[in-house]
Amino acid sequence: MVSWSTRRKIGYLAIVFGTLFVIVFSIFLIWYYEPPTCFDRRKNGDETGVDCGGTCALLCSAEAIKPIVFWQRVFKVSPGIYNAVAYVQNSNVSSEVLRAAYIFEVYDSKGVLLVKREGLIRIPPNKKFAVFEGGLSIPSGTPARTVFQFKEPLVWQKSLGTQPDLSVKNARLSRQDSNPRVDAIVQNRSLFDARSVGAVVIVSDEKGNALGVSKTFIDSIPRSSEASIVFTWPEAFEAETGFCKRPADIMLAIDRSGSMDDDAATPPQPLTDVKNAALVFVDELTEDDRAGLVSFGTTATNPPDTRLTTDFSTLKDSIKKIGIVLNGDQNTNIGEGILRAREELQNIFREDGVGKVIVLLTDGIPTHPQKSDDDLYPEKYAGFEAAAAKRDGIDIFTIGLGSRVNNDFLKQVSSGADFHFNAVDSKNLASVYKQIANEICKKGPVVIEIIPLVETR
Repeated sequence: MVSWSTRRKIGYLAIVFGTLFVIVFSIFLIWYYEPPTCFDRRKNGDETGVDCGGTCALLCSAEAIKPIVFWQRVFKVSPGIYNAVAYVQNSNVSSEVLRAAYIFEVYDSKGVLLVKREGLIRIPPNKKFAVFEGGLSIPSGTPARTVFQFKEPLVWQKSLGTQPDLSVKNARLSRQDSNPRVDAIVQNRSLFDARSVGAVVIVSDEKGNALGVSKTFIDSIPRSSEASIVFTWPEAFEAETGFCKRPADIMLAIDRSGSMDDDAATPPQPLTDVKNAALVFVDELTEDDRAGLVSFGTTATNPPDTRLTTDFSTLKDSIKKIGIVLNGDQNTNIGEGILRAREELQNIFREDGVGKVIVLLTDGIPTHPQKSDDDLYPEKYAGFEAAAAKRDGIDIFTIGLGSRVNNDFLKQVSSGADFHFNAVDSKNLASVYKQIANEICKKGPVVIEIIPLVETR
């Protein structure tokens, strides 16, 4: 049996050796042990791979879905110059690649490489985006096949959630028969500035076939603000865009001021010709369109003569009933005509993608409302209301009838020079209205997709 003194010695020794073990182990931890990290090139801790997965910012390759490339194409810009685009989707909801290397290769029909271009792009999480390379020089040969691919390995990481929330509104195509132009507004809905923003536009026909692409840059969009962007092409698209895929909401705004019977009183001219031409315009509309009518003199009809409707027979009846108010002076209040048309277009709900149009006809200059100290106030008021309509994404076509109109002013009221028509004689108004109907058809069908993305630095 071990004596009490022996047990005491053993206890002392255990304490001594235990203390020495703790000291030695602590020294080992301090000098030799390295805790698991996401950068030690070893699979340790809760990692599912070497320095990836688990709590690491980087994802293992097996944890990320490869980007889906829907299509890749080159588009002719001018003789020998092309833009290359790949339309891609990242299906990873919360994973991104900060610097993804890619390569475009363009071949002719015989498989001869015509041009090769490499670059870097950020792959955003859970988003469709466009990879764009502009100004590819192909002086000889005809592109027949475009190959796009990302260069491996792609380094996936968890999204930091620091990218700005960018959206696009009021995209509009014009001048597609000559040198096309797309205008739009990019909104930064974030609480921080967006810097080095690249925006790619893809213009497609009614079947979804891409017709043209372009890219522009914005140095900075301050937080909770917006910036205007413009895309242009030096030549018309190679395919027609004149198919009425997209329906339109159209408000006719017709001048019924006192001067509209100056040419004749019975029947009133040029008002009678104007009404007959407007009836021709209604006949050009499609069953998916809606149209309404506002007439204006010193004031504009409120509510409109006809609300937006697909019942074109009712609209025609309202057009036939337009008359000149003979009691008192009848001035020309273009501004209120635009205001009432804009209110109707904005207040009547319809799904996104529907064109919004005002077709305004007048035979004079604005003379109302008036300010005693500002002779130009009627024009300023009309310009103010026109600017408000255009900010709401409404296209304004203007028709100046006769020789008394200020065509320069009406061009400013319209959405651009291509949106203004000068009719010297009321007899040719029907052809003018038909031309506008065709223009609405051409400006409405195409699909305009604008993709803003913060550039890789």
